[in-house]
Amino acid sequence: MVKQELIEIKFIKDLEDFNNKGETILKHKKGEIVKASEENAKQFIKLGYAKYIEEQSMERVKNTNKKGVLGKIDTINAEKVKEEEDKLLEKFKDPNLMEEITKELDKDHLEDTNLKKTAFYVAISSLSDNPKLRQSMALVGDTSGGKDNVMKTIVQHIPDSLFLTGATQPALEDQAVYTPLLALSEMNLFKDLGANKDLLEIVKQRTEGGTSNIKKDAETGFKSTKFEHTEQGSTFYGTTDSERNDEMETRFIFGHVSSDEKKIRKVNKNTANSFSNPEKIIDATKTEESWIKKGLRILKKRNGGCQVLIPFAGLLTGKNKAGEDIIDASNPRSMRDLKRIYALICARAWLFSEQRVGCQFEGVNFIKCVPEDMLEVIKDTQECFNQTYSGMDERLNNVIKIINEGLGGWVARDIIQKKLSKSRNTIKEWCKTLADEGLIEGNKGSALNDSENTRDYDYNKIYYRGCQKGIKRVLIRCQYSELKELLKEYIKEEEVKGEYKELNLEQIDTLSLTPSNLTNLNPEYYNLSEEQQKMADEILKTEKEVKR
Repeated sequence: MVKQELIEIKFIKDLEDFNNKGETILKHKKGEIVKASEENAKQFIKLGYAKYIEEQSMERVKNTNKKGVLGKIDTINAEKVKEEEDKLLEKFKDPNLMEEITKELDKDHLEDTNLKKTAFYVAISSLSDNPKLRQSMALVGDTSGGKDNVMKTIVQHIPDSLFLTGATQPALEDQAVYTPLLALSEMNLFKDLGANKDLLEIVKQRTEGGTSNIKKDAETGFKSTKFEHTEQGSTFYGTTDSERNDEMETRFIFGHVSSDEKKIRKVNKNTANSFSNPEKIIDATKTEESWIKKGLRILKKRNGGCQVLIPFAGLLTGKNKAGEDIIDASNPRSMRDLKRIYALICARAWLFSEQRVGCQFEGVNFIKCVPEDMLEVIKDTQECFNQTYSGMDERLNNVIKIINEGLGGWVARDIIQKKLSKSRNTIKEWCKTLADEGLIEGNKGSALNDSENTRDYDYNKIYYRGCQKGIKRVLIRCQYSELKELLKEYIKEEEVKGEYKELNLEQIDTLSLTPSNLTNLNPEYYNLSEEQQKMADEILKTEKEVKR
């Protein structure tokens, strides 16, 4: 047991040092000297300077509120802090919040809109108090396609996140407890010297259930051991691999980072602008936290302990209008991916918590999803989920599309190469992968001329054709408009049955769970036209302002 005694601490942001005596020295760039117990010093390392000072201030308010003038001063300071936080959260009360966030993401990464939104929802899931809801994502694409840039774009807006180009397994084990969102620049598993290949095991553990380790304890001079357990955390990684690792497939949502001509042209124009526009040059040097990051930090504090409820989750296990399962039940992968969809719906509701109604069940606070959360998440993420569900890399899908354009005939490899603008070796590798999967077959032009008794094929070329049709499998067999209609009908039926009333959910209105004009589970609301809904929203908004 470490003796609790006061020691002098110099704060310097993000610098810590443990010496053999067990003393902790922390310094801050302002040169302030603060006295704290060793326990508080460790808390500082865990939380970081800003969060540590914030928590200490709030603790001081609690301990001194009953002690006269000092308590009053601290109460006034706490009210000022709350006022500042409320101002920062103004944008989080905007119904178009996701559009505003997308505009911020667009400043650093152009195109790949649905991919960025999916990645952002995954990142938000890392802030959940429920470890099982924390999702992970693999970004697949060509070299220099922008995989790192997508990750950096997302990570810079998420509190306590970390982007790494490389790391050792022990370092990751030590850091995992403090990092809800970890992004690895590249991890290639199908090359002998693939980047960060040695981190496979620790990444697998982190993304499914967390890590559990026994290691030597530095605090006792490595004379004893200690047990460490970290909760499940979110992880991003980029890869150029076109093949899929089965174990990673069960843990990650896969998204393809495009590198088509349209995107390249747009990025090049933006790059030229960033060197010719003084405003953009100045903006590039700014290091201030974004309004998104500041707001998420406040939401994390206010929503602490809250769970998320999806009252209409059962809709996705029903049938579409054609009588088919909405979620494809022919493949066991759907069991895994349905959980992921629900987790991202919960993440969106958490993000919009300033606009959601709260409820309470058996003493636990819940943020209640609205239909919009389900509809928007499915619309934004469907592309990534279908790619993950099919188990097929988007680049390989593009090869198959070109081959199928041959209407069952043979397509020369150089035509595929020309249409996809890739190197000969890259196309050879992709075609080999597809052939190994039994999806295409290849042959030499000379052999085809002999077998078909013709001279239509070039003797020196390799040709491919498809072996089977219908490899495209989709997870959600329902269009957005149809899903919207089914959701209206589902809510009506549940209201009639009194399904929600049976749960005995008590409506609450707290600082962190403020009702919104969007939170309307009344079926009649969804029978209105869009214009009528907007009018109803404005009336509700006016009523709330009057009450305030």
